[in-house]
Amino acid sequence: MASDLPALIARVEAATGPDRELDAEIALATGWERGEAGAFWREPGTRLWSGYYPNPTASLDAAVSLVLEGWRFVGLTYVPIRRQWHCTLEAPDGGLVHGAAKTEQHARTAAALRAWQAQEGKGHG
Repeated sequence: MASDLPALIARVEAATGPDRELDAEIALATGWERGEAGAFWREPGTRLWSGYYPNPTASLDAAVSLVLEGWRFVGLTYVPIRRQWHCTLEAPDGGLVHGAAKTEQHARTAAALRAWQAQEGKGHG
């Protein structure tokens, strides 16, 4: 992985809105490749280069797409007193990871990145 996941997760959880620079770091951490000029991207497992990379800090669909195969969402709550979303994912082996942030997409993204971190720790990342 090209990025320090704990630091990236902390930045995602601290973010308060869309951030394309953060999206680019998330893409790199989840296997996307950036072309030499930085304008083109390639999704993992494909040969096609395009100008697109996902925007999980702005899009729920993009945040959900980061969830690894076999993992599933088991909890999503908003805590009004903290003005914070909490998201929980369950691993295929039953282990849990969590994300907490000011927006739903940031909480889901943080949880998904923690799943990537857990997989990396098991030698599958």
